[in-house]
Amino acid sequence: MKRLPSSEKSEFDPIGEQLWEEIVYSMDQYTHDSSISKFYSPESILKYCKTDAVIFTQLLYTPIPSKASAQKTNLYRIMYLSMSCGVQIYFKERALLSHVPYGILDTNLHLRETRNKIGKMLSEGIKVKPPVSQVMELFLLNLNSQKYIQELTLKGREFNAEKFDNLLPAAVMWGYLFAKELVFDIH
Repeated sequence: MKRLPSSEKSEFDPIGEQLWEEIVYSMDQYTHDSSISKFYSPESILKYCKTDAVIFTQLLYTPIPSKASAQKTNLYRIMYLSMSCGVQIYFKERALLSHVPYGILDTNLHLRETRNKIGKMLSEGIKVKPPVSQVMELFLLNLNSQKYIQELTLKGREFNAEKFDNLLPAAVMWGYLFAKELVFDIH
């Protein structure tokens, strides 16, 4: 997946701006009876992103770390946050465009098919249109910094910074597409 286009090339879509504000606002909001941020729901989808974030993390190190080692890294946290943001972009966009109740289809067979489908879509390349592309770009601009690169190295392992630049937008898009594929309208 190639880098997202610069936001300077086009005017910011009003829906994209609203999506970004909703996502940023929800990061700091908590329910009255919980210490869990509203940004991290729905857990039923995000729990599957944890496995995918481990895989994305493992792809960036040589030699490949174990699953347990990968989960303890800052890179894993960034990949999981990126996927979470993709999920949030999907749900915020869905809420703005339609107020249809939804269900989540998360059978093992459907999860496997969904992961294969998304992997194929991302490897073939997809065009991300505004406002989603603009919200993704804002997130990546706020997250992707050279200071993070230094914090992502692991002792005894080589970190591939170039691959990181390609996988970070893919992680956001993975979360977006994953949520989109698992959610269905309830009529």
